[in-house]
Amino acid sequence: MLDAFEKNSGIKVNLKIHDGSDEEMVALIKSSAPGTFDLITPTSAYIPQAAKDGLLMELSPSDFPLEDYFSIIANWPPCYVDGKMYAIVNRFGYYGITYNHNKFSESDVSSYDVLFDSANKGRVALFDWFLPNMGCMSKYNGNANPYDLNSSEFGALNNTLTKLRPNVGFIGNTSQVIQAMAGESYDLAIAGEWVQAGMYDDGLPFKALVPKEGGVTWDQAVCIAANTPRKTNAIKFLRYVTEPDFQAKLATAKTYYSMVPNKKAATKLPMDKRELLNLADIDKFDEVLKSKDIDAVIIATPDHWHSRVAIAAAKEGKHVYCEKGLTRTFDETIELYDTVKETGITFQLGHQNRQVEAYEQAKKIINQGLLGPVNLVQLTTNRNSPGGAWVWGIDPRGNSKTIDWDTFQEPSPNKIPFGEEALRRFFRWRCWFDYGTGLSGDLFSHDFDQINQIMGLGIPKYASSSGGIYYYKDGRDVPDVWNATLEYPDKDLTVLYSATLSSLNSRGNRIMGHDATMQIGGESNSGALGGFIVKADPYSTRYKDRIDKGVINSKYPIYSYAPGSKEIDGITSATSQYFKHHHPHDLAWASAHESFQIRTLLLF
Repeated sequence: MLDAFEKNSGIKVNLKIHDGSDEEMVALIKSSAPGTFDLITPTSAYIPQAAKDGLLMELSPSDFPLEDYFSIIANWPPCYVDGKMYAIVNRFGYYGITYNHNKFSESDVSSYDVLFDSANKGRVALFDWFLPNMGCMSKYNGNANPYDLNSSEFGALNNTLTKLRPNVGFIGNTSQVIQAMAGESYDLAIAGEWVQAGMYDDGLPFKALVPKEGGVTWDQAVCIAANTPRKTNAIKFLRYVTEPDFQAKLATAKTYYSMVPNKKAATKLPMDKRELLNLADIDKFDEVLKSKDIDAVIIATPDHWHSRVAIAAAKEGKHVYCEKGLTRTFDETIELYDTVKETGITFQLGHQNRQVEAYEQAKKIINQGLLGPVNLVQLTTNRNSPGGAWVWGIDPRGNSKTIDWDTFQEPSPNKIPFGEEALRRFFRWRCWFDYGTGLSGDLFSHDFDQINQIMGLGIPKYASSSGGIYYYKDGRDVPDVWNATLEYPDKDLTVLYSATLSSLNSRGNRIMGHDATMQIGGESNSGALGGFIVKADPYSTRYKDRIDKGVINSKYPIYSYAPGSKEIDGITSATSQYFKHHHPHDLAWASAHESFQIRTLLLF
């Protein structure tokens, strides 16, 4: 793989392979004459100390294709010391369990427990290196950070490894373990995807996964020696080993398969190798959906991609959970509906407020008729911040290399070239109907789902809306003030929705009945998700007698509810009586709580 670099660059590469530990390699570099080594490839865990010892040259991120890297690897913590970059990862992977899939199912090896099963005595192989064995067993013991153990945790780890020892039939280096497992004497190993991939070429029935307890990562990084006299050549070589063509070859090198940090390298590999190395998911979504290992998908893209991904998933037989808004256009909605019906998949639209406990209780109250006839429902959205109005920050790293703009805007009706306007639209996409659904699909959908859950309204017979861009004159075409009216003549009901992005007047939502009004959020002081209050109407027919007698005071709630109070109608104590007599300024509070007790009993 070095031949191409030498041919294209005219630079001769002299390779020295160190046969020993990272500690020994660092010691060798320290004892060598300045300029002996130009580039060093340690495990990244040794980079911070080497940098502090002055052995490594600071690197400039702009010299390397970090925009093409997986973000977690591009920002790999050990490669940075005091905010300065000293190394770049060129290969990585994980340790978990490698297993013979002819003898074990995926569920059999979902936990490290399988390694300790007496039925597997003598069938486990281990590498003669501390990281996979100690790291994975530390995860098995419940340690979040296997690299930093106290004495107690280390003692527990020693006990775990001692318990494992009777089931270990072989210990050796990488090639020895692979050969041993190929001989079918050993069916389990603490290893990773690179062992699986290496045996795949020989047709051996081994797979790899990370058990539920977690695994540990390994990596190889490349650094430039601080005292190199060949800095320019060293940077050229380092850039070469981080580019897609080299990393694609590195990923499937027979000596040591590995995952690679440059995402573009995966596109140069056949699909079977991508899947082996867990690199398949960087491909286009429609190719990923063809995978037999995927049963369902969660769609959390901008709105204009919802229908395309959902329809493609349904046609591949995948179940779908799609965030709101459902689609960008009405035609897309009809097409998606028909596809779901035809394919028979399970489809769910995501509205997280459906999990709010208070709505279940609100539904019970309405079904009991405690509000009386409901003829008007008022729903509101109130925001007053740039973030609330979707004026999100534009990441300075956004450019034509880091953003696939053509793909992003592909489903949108109006295409524009990449530039400053495209950046605004990419990071603030909710402000344009080309990509989002505005106040209707983004926010009103939550409130309507809430009221539909409580009252089962369904689709209105008539609907109308109005609004405009009255505050945010920033080029958007989505209104920042919007109102909608939904008419249900068969239910004698109107639903009004009112939204603003320039005022935080917390109005809440109201279900207005002849006898009582339910306030969700707003002046209820319980928050939109916190619960609700019910106040009797002073002109109620149902409660007239009790209002006239002073049993019910319409100024105070006759019912309050907050999540966490299931099966509890109300809570009272002598505290309210105390505050009534000893703290007059709290009289209203005390009276409210006393009336709460009485009226809860009266109504239920």
